[in-house]
Amino acid sequence: ILDLEGMASYPNEQVTIQGREAIGEKFKSLLEPLIKVKYSTKINETKDPTVITVKVKSETVSFDGSKRQNIYLATFKLKNGKIVEYTEYNNPSQSNHS
Repeated sequence: ILDLEGMASYPNEQVTIQGREAIGEKFKSLLEPLIKVKYSTKINETKDPTVITVKVKSETVSFDGSKRQNIYLATFKLKNGKIVEYTEYNNPSQSNHS
């Protein structure tokens, strides 16, 4: 569902990635060290029918046993039924490690 020329931005990391393959590699690298991932989401419509926002709460466990919780806000811009732009914000003060 991601457009071939889609773009993903991570303002907290000052990173922008262009293209479906590169974005897939970014997600793969984020999930690779994890043995357990739990997400809960809340999807919100906006006044612009081509944009939605999603609040995501995550709980993860990595192979070394460390646990992490975080809250993210993601925006998706859609065109012709595909995601053309994805932006993810996290709140570092909400990130909990154990």
